[in-house]
Amino acid sequence: MSYRDLVQKPVLTAPAGVSARPSILAADLQIDGHVTSTGQIQVHCQINGNLAGPHLTVEPDARVKGDITAEQLDLGGSVTGDVTAATVSIHPTGRLTGRITYGTISVAAGAFVEGDLHRMAAAEPALTDPVAPQTSGSASA
Repeated sequence: MSYRDLVQKPVLTAPAGVSARPSILAADLQIDGHVTSTGQIQVHCQINGNLAGPHLTVEPDARVKGDITAEQLDLGGSVTGDVTAATVSIHPTGRLTGRITYGTISVAAGAFVEGDLHRMAAAEPALTDPVAPQTSGSASA
């Protein structure tokens, strides 16, 4: 599932033949509104609004109050809102309050997470041998 499938508002895309460049949002900015990009975004500022892009990095000095939608989220700062990302990495300085929908997630020791965790539904793999036994995927203690 692409982050574009998850964004409810249209995402601006770069003109044909132009690659998206990383965007760095400096610490002296305060953004009141939604931020979207087709390239990487490094956030050092305060954003009051939704944030969407393929690879988002919320640095330790950043604060986001809004929903985040991404393929990959590296969180070292503070987010208050819902997160939907294929890969979520929450670093020791990261703080997240809200619902997290993820494909894979890692939470470092010292990180703060408060909210609901929901794993994205994985696409059903094609069976190469329909007679082969299938593992249940559950673990026992």
